[in-house]
Amino acid sequence: MHPSALVGLLAFAAAASAIPANPSHQAHSDSTIQNLKSKIKNVVVLVMENRSVDNLLGGQTIKGLENPINNGPFCNPYNITDLSQGTVCSAARDYDSVTDDPDHAVYGNNIEFYGTFTPDNAAIAQGKLTPSQQGFVTEQLRLYSADANRTELSVQVMNYYTEQQVPVLTELVQNFVVFNHWHSDVPGPTNPNRAALTSGT
Repeated sequence: MHPSALVGLLAFAAAASAIPANPSHQAHSDSTIQNLKSKIKNVVVLVMENRSVDNLLGGQTIKGLENPINNGPFCNPYNITDLSQGTVCSAARDYDSVTDDPDHAVYGNNIEFYGTFTPDNAAIAQGKLTPSQQGFVTEQLRLYSADANRTELSVQVMNYYTEQQVPVLTELVQNFVVFNHWHSDVPGPTNPNRAALTSGT
């Protein structure tokens, strides 16, 4: 769906170690910039394919991280237009692979975030329409219901890895910085976001 929060995690960790200890350094001053540049040895950008932070880091127990294990469970209705069909909530899951990739096209994200394929852009810009995040299971079932049962499909889109299942990510989380509310430039497919990332926009 969007580049992982680890992109920011690693870049910020490198920059954070270079924060000046001297309180006389002012933001954006030549001395502060030189101090920062002199301390950065490597910048690592890790871009992961279409994985949400809730999926990859959902089971991380680090204090302050907003995720399903700390703030959840997060739940979605099976059908956003017929709530009587019930809901499914996030839980830990041991994945070997997710065979039915959650929709990350622009229209798919629209229904996942706003519950409609065509949200009103003006209302979004004015703050009158905010994402409910209630359409993930609905969209997963719409796309793949002929391929798998609804329980398996909902698990694929709602559940997350535990700390033990992703040990490398767990080490990064525990030893560097993780961001809440890390967003892609385009709520949609891979290539526009890769272009934005590599161009620094």
